[in-house]
Amino acid sequence: GRVSVVRWLTGGHREDDREVIDRLVARIDRPGRVEAIGPFTPLDASRRLGQMEMLVGSRLHSAIFAMVAGTPALAIEYLPKTGEIMAMAVGEGRVVPIEQVGGGRLLAAAQALHRDLPTVRETLSRTIPDLRARAAENARLVARLVEAAS
Repeated sequence: GRVSVVRWLTGGHREDDREVIDRLVARIDRPGRVEAIGPFTPLDASRRLGQMEMLVGSRLHSAIFAMVAGTPALAIEYLPKTGEIMAMAVGEGRVVPIEQVGGGRLLAAAQALHRDLPTVRETLSRTIPDLRARAAENARLVARLVEAAS
């Protein structure tokens, strides 16, 4: 199958991770097509992520963008919030701690996600609308607090 590694333009400084991604793609030893796509801004990336079968994300926001677009995701956990957010969206077990990425653990987790794609898509169709509504309410609360402080 095809593996696409997404290059991002990130942050306020518009950092381009092209060199890191190109080195990673060159080191992936697997059959099938491996390509680097992008760089994308977050909005463009979210459109592309929504077209993918599934995503393994090394950045939490890539997993969030994918799941909001209906694409099942597995996240590499580098901060506790990664597991917490993934659990809210798809339940426990869709993260691999960064310290445990080697030794076949990431591959096994990706294969498990692939086996469970229909179930995860159905879960996302239930959880994402609620999470979106909660985020909108949080934004309204912050706006009221800012207005009150002015």
